Amino acid sequence: ANEPMLFAAAKSASPMAVALAGTAGCIVAIILDYALIGFLVNHHLIKTELDDSRGFRTAQRFFGKAPALLILLSALLPVPFYPVKILAIARDYPLPRFIVALVLGRWPRFYLLALGGQKMQAPDSALWSAMGALALIGGWGVWRTIRRNRQRQTTSNP
Repeated sequence: ANEPMLFAAAKSASPMAVALAGTAGCIVAIILDYALIGFLVNHHLIKTELDDSRGFRTAQRFFGKAPALLILLSALLPVPFYPVKILAIARDYPLPRFIVALVLGRWPRFYLLALGGQKMQAPDSALWSAMGALALIGGWGVWRTIRRNRQRQTTSNP
């Protein structure tokens, strides 16, 4: 969850510095994600879940038509980014191209968020609450995925 941290950083740093730092962090994160998610997909740890998903197959068709534009728009707009990231990695989209589209989408988004954070000066308690809520939502998603995978394993291995 970048937004609470961007707002917190915008209290003491310029929007340009916040946007650059946020974008640099995203570049590091996507390099690590390519390694981790690529490992999971290539070692069939989530491959069956992806292959069984009709939504994933449909999303692959859309991704194949304009991948750079889809990455850029999902990085720029306030929509979930992880599905596009997983699509790109699963389809072996080149990492340098992904990074360029990511930078073109994330930098303006982070700059505008930092500019807004600088003007709003949100209280620290609100930022901590938002960060905690987003962490709980993320943790719940991970728990749900692990639980679902365990249920599939127990039903497929009697």
